[in-house]
Amino acid sequence: MSDGMRERSGSETVFSVLKVLMAGYVLWGTSSGIEMPHLAQAVGVTDGALALALDYLIDDGLAEVDGGRRLVRLTSGGARRLLVTGARHPHGGCAVEFRAAAWH
Repeated sequence: MSDGMRERSGSETVFSVLKVLMAGYVLWGTSSGIEMPHLAQAVGVTDGALALALDYLIDDGLAEVDGGRRLVRLTSGGARRLLVTGARHPHGGCAVEFRAAAWH
């Protein structure tokens, strides 16, 4: 991360990663994937912060990493959960509910 850049909270990192992975999934489906260094750069976080967010998303079944190529992608099941079964927000729109995060 460059000097002067604000460090993202864990929640911001998770949602930023999800935005990037969802865009890839919508454009390229299950063949989408982004290399970890490029994902960290796109989200603007350190490798360590990215690793924490990915651990959370992988444990929740939303993301997966192709170990050999180190490509990160949204799982098909995760995409269905986010696109189809997103909880309705009481004030309109969709909200995604996650389990309690370890960094809170």
